[in-house]
Amino acid sequence: MGLLLMMSYPAWMDGSIQRKSSDIWKSTKETLLNFWRSFRHPGVLRGILNVSSHGGYYRAVKDYLQPVMQSLALSLPFFVSLDDERKSALMIGLIYFIIHFLSSAATRRSGAFSGMFSSLSTPLNITLIAGFAFGALSGLLYIFDLMILSVVFFILVYLVENLRLPAGISWFTDKLDTNILATTLSVESQGKSLFTAVLALGMGLLADRFGPGIALLLISLVMLVTIPLLRLRANK
Repeated sequence: MGLLLMMSYPAWMDGSIQRKSSDIWKSTKETLLNFWRSFRHPGVLRGILNVSSHGGYYRAVKDYLQPVMQSLALSLPFFVSLDDERKSALMIGLIYFIIHFLSSAATRRSGAFSGMFSSLSTPLNITLIAGFAFGALSGLLYIFDLMILSVVFFILVYLVENLRLPAGISWFTDKLDTNILATTLSVESQGKSLFTAVLALGMGLLADRFGPGIALLLISLVMLVTIPLLRLRANK
């Protein structure tokens, strides 16, 4: 179905690129040259790191919400007639329903949120700090067995990612030549996967040794320390 969708795109979306065999190598060199020129600008590199770091962090920690929710489900005095497995399943399903409902709302309001600032760099920086801070608070609250608050702040990490993702794509659109935009977003996606791999490894090792609360707290604090390297400068 995805292939049929791409085949249905109108020809004008391909731009002015000519599909002549003699021009393939020339077009490739030109695209790679423009790509390299863009990456020589430190602002573009920071943009990739800013967007991919939080995306990778989100991917690495999001699945740890389920054991946190399970601990919450077992601690609540609801559905006492159900066994632990069914009680956990019911609570986890309910919370994920709320998460996806709120995430869609956050994505819809991303444009309005970004429009409150004169530069897209500002909301990206604010949400970057907020996402890591919410994760750290969730881990800390989990350590002290404050499960309801821990889940609330964990959900906020989800919402922050959905709030900042459209703003990140808009930032790249404003900065880059449209001919290399797709390539740059592919690099950003690969950077996100790299952050996910590294952080998931650290998160797994720490969670296995100290528990998910301490793991989430430490990983989030490490990411907060890197903020000066990831922060975007406002557009002049």
